[in-house]
Amino acid sequence: MTKCIMIMIFSVFLGSLGVAFIMPEDMKHSDWVESHRWEHRLVVISGDEESVIKQRDLFLQLEEGVLDRDIVVLTIIHPPTAENQDPAIPDPDSLAADLGITSSDFQIVLVGKDGRVKEHRFERIDPMDWFDCIDAMPMRLQEMKHRNKA
Repeated sequence: MTKCIMIMIFSVFLGSLGVAFIMPEDMKHSDWVESHRWEHRLVVISGDEESVIKQRDLFLQLEEGVLDRDIVVLTIIHPPTAENQDPAIPDPDSLAADLGITSSDFQIVLVGKDGRVKEHRFERIDPMDWFDCIDAMPMRLQEMKHRNKA
């Protein structure tokens, strides 16, 4: 999981330098999302650049909690430009549509490990609120129980 967060942070850094990752042409959005199923919870933040960056940074400040809950934080910035798009997302428009993000207004979506949308909010949130929400989920309860036995 640490690798995943580091890749996400590194991808944001490279994106700011104008470097983009090349996704395989045959990799569809659904394949990409499916590759995270049962492994990661996704937090997708969409909106104008300033709002998205502020919300993303709130999560990144709580790295231990993000890592412990297997969260991958993704960003979709409006209006899109080559410089501000998250290179980890092969098709941001398709991902947004699949998650019910239908406008450029600020939105944040939590996707569980099962691939289902668990929360969809239209205002900035305190990541601790979602940590509490995640910690109450049956799969997370099992994870915590398993980790306590180890």
